[in-house]
Amino acid sequence: MHELWKRIFGEWFPTSDYEPINAPELEMTYDRGNNMYEMEVWIPIKSKVK
Repeated sequence: MHELWKRIFGEWFPTSDYEPINAPELEMTYDRGNNMYEMEVWIPIKSKVK
């Protein structure tokens, strides 16, 4: 997970048209059985483009 957050803030945000806003971030993990998991990361954002 640490690498994912590092890539989101270190790679994606600097090259996107969006920036994070000061609001709670969410990580949701779902157990799909058979040692399979799915994760969602929700980050509140706003457009950099006016």
